[in-house]
Amino acid sequence: MRHTAILRKALRTITIVIPFMVQPLSAQIIFQGPKTIGRGWKDNIVLEARHFQSVQAGDVLTVYTDYARSNAQIAFQDPQTWNAIADQYKYMNVSGPARMTITADMLPTLRDRGIGIGGHDYRITYATLTPASAYQEKIVWKGPGVQMQDDWSASAYIPATCLQDLHVGQAIRFHVSKVKPSAAIKVSDFTWHPISRSIDGASLAGDSHTYYIDDDEPLLKLRLAGPGHQQALIVGGKGYRLDKIGIVTVSHDIQADTTYKVQQAPPEYLLGPDELFHGQKDFTLDWRTNLRITAQKLQHATTDNALLVSYTILPQSAEQGKTPVISLRENSGDWPDLAGTKEPQWQPLDGTDYLVPLDDAMLDKVKTKGFVVTGMGFRLERIRLVSIE
Repeated sequence: MRHTAILRKALRTITIVIPFMVQPLSAQIIFQGPKTIGRGWKDNIVLEARHFQSVQAGDVLTVYTDYARSNAQIAFQDPQTWNAIADQYKYMNVSGPARMTITADMLPTLRDRGIGIGGHDYRITYATLTPASAYQEKIVWKGPGVQMQDDWSASAYIPATCLQDLHVGQAIRFHVSKVKPSAAIKVSDFTWHPISRSIDGASLAGDSHTYYIDDDEPLLKLRLAGPGHQQALIVGGKGYRLDKIGIVTVSHDIQADTTYKVQQAPPEYLLGPDELFHGQKDFTLDWRTNLRITAQKLQHATTDNALLVSYTILPQSAEQGKTPVISLRENSGDWPDLAGTKEPQWQPLDGTDYLVPLDDAMLDKVKTKGFVVTGMGFRLERIRLVSIE
């Protein structure tokens, strides 16, 4: 009897452990905001390379937002060049969470440099990574395929029966081929109105494009078409062939692993009347960081004003024997120095504030196009427009 009781206790233990081990993989929070991406393509945040050391092709990076202007756009960028990491992620309309499906071509950049998140007119709340194994797909439309013409004249008409089981939290995946460099996809309801800004002429590359259903609005548009075989979705665009459509289900929950060091956004501050920047932005030793200051708050500047840059030196500078330097550049062309020279003039930093008086030529440049801060080895904390009368 005693052995039987021990065996029963062991079996009960097994039935508790096994379900835990086979739970679907969860999305991991890797970045915690808020981080405001303001106007004029001047703001960005780099998600650190450490987050991507174990990612694989097919994993999905999701950036969640809680605010976006009607014209807001997001870009996923190489932090070294600030070019888009792939053409389809260069200009994306923001109308909810923004996602990037990781490809094999992206892996070297992600593992070496991380990913830059830029754009304009929205605010990031947090970002997650979801493994490819959390996504399952069911094909609901198999063509015949439709070739989208360069003049946007062709369309595929998808019947309501294909989408009748679609619900919030799922996604529609459009499988494509013969994709041209300038390809774009446009998805409308049966009245020819776009389902969402995010897929109204979205750039297209690779062999698929996934549109996520994050709220009821697109579903309501689809349901207005009624049940049956009448068209509920119109897929158009240019420069590609639509081959099939699938419904994707995501089997995961968002979790914050307490053992994982989540990257925190730097503190944000409301700008004072004389402030052009107030925050914490690290200009790291790899020379990858820059900051654009728009011309908006410089319109009333005169030659009696100067730029006052406040900063702290990063500890890594002394540890590696590097002298921190800063350069202010024109926000145009190849970023010539704001002082007028083609090559940048590097100002060594010793811990005291850096004062830059504005002459007539510099004033014209900053009032027209703003300027760019570059350099390495310091944490930028504030830039003020001060009087030097």
